[in-house]
Amino acid sequence: MNFINHIPKCTRKRGFFSVKAPFPESRLSQRQRGATAGGRRSMFLLKRLAQLGVTASAATALIVGLSANSEAANGTLTLTYPRGHTIDVTNRANFICFGIQGAVKADNRTDAYAFFYADGVCSGSATVVVPPNGSSSFAPQNGLVFRPVADAPGQDRPHT
Repeated sequence: MNFINHIPKCTRKRGFFSVKAPFPESRLSQRQRGATAGGRRSMFLLKRLAQLGVTASAATALIVGLSANSEAANGTLTLTYPRGHTIDVTNRANFICFGIQGAVKADNRTDAYAFFYADGVCSGSATVVVPPNGSSSFAPQNGLVFRPVADAPGQDRPHT
């Protein structure tokens, strides 16, 4: 058996002796050299996968959370503006203020009361209330909030 190949070789380097390892890095297998790079690659993939998972779950929660909301005005409310053009507001959530910028008439074909406000942030008391399947003409209004039939008379529930 030849032990000479396993004895560290001495080399002279700038006046000092240094010992070379019996197996220099050039003799490492590609698998051993790639272990670190492969680890980085797998960490990068895990990080990307985690980011994708967070994004997908947030999107799913947003879609499911909004569509599963049982508190929505089902139907269509048609707003008429001073020059005669109309806008349909369909299946909107209750208790949320919508800016409507100067509507003068509403045809409410929803299952909820439509509360109209003079300002665009729905503050103070409603100036006009249009019941389900009702219609009304009024002075220009700038804010709209839907409230379900059971909650409408109180008007005490805050909107966002």
